[in-house]
Amino acid sequence: MGWARRAGAWGARGAALVGLLALPLVCVAEVAAVVWLHHAVPAVVFLLLVVPVGFLLLLLVLVLVVVLMHVMDPDKATPGGAGVVGAIALVALYYFALPGADGWMLRLQGTETTCTVLRVETRWESGVWISDTDLGGDPHDGMVATHHHDLACPGDGPAELTSRTEDPFAVGERVAVVYDPSARWGSWGVAPAESLELDGRDEWVGVSVTFGGVSAAVWALTVLVCAGAAVRAARRSRRAAGNRAVPADRPAGSDRA
Repeated sequence: MGWARRAGAWGARGAALVGLLALPLVCVAEVAAVVWLHHAVPAVVFLLLVVPVGFLLLLLVLVLVVVLMHVMDPDKATPGGAGVVGAIALVALYYFALPGADGWMLRLQGTETTCTVLRVETRWESGVWISDTDLGGDPHDGMVATHHHDLACPGDGPAELTSRTEDPFAVGERVAVVYDPSARWGSWGVAPAESLELDGRDEWVGVSVTFGGVSAAVWALTVLVCAGAAVRAARRSRRAAGNRAVPADRPAGSDRA
């Protein structure tokens, strides 16, 4: 029965390791769900329900990290700092995935077509920084430009495109766009095809993929380091237990002076 217990313990550790390595996928799936709900539900519902639930699910993921780490490393051979680094990497992955999730899902689910720009309207909105209009500077300094394009597309292509790129597309220009035709379950919208590339007009896609990938790599490396420390600790514990074992048969006369 001893071998069965050992096999069960190593099986639980292996399952915990697989679960820990899969947690980045859980985070990305949660991010995609949150961003999809941002498109599908009213703003009030999103702020009062979806956002708190999203934070709660992230907290549950971190609790799951603690539980799986304990299963994988019951002897606590891994330094606490490694777990902290891994948790920070996982949270960073979550937040770096947010700004690029729209682009990811649109590229995955969307259809590409080429449209002609019929009309362009640019609107200026207050950005993060305070405008210095009163100081005699650029009246648009500190503001964000939103470009609304009316499109002529073949078939069931989109009728309009909204972008926050630095420059709008010109009237009459032929533009490759990617759009999501599956409006029944909520659409991921429409975007210029080049903005979905890593070096495209929308820099957030590249930032999201790059830093999200680095965070996932740091997490995986941390988990593998912890797994290695746990395996070495388990082997040392087993060897120590074997050395402490008393032989069942003693040589005859071994208790004589």
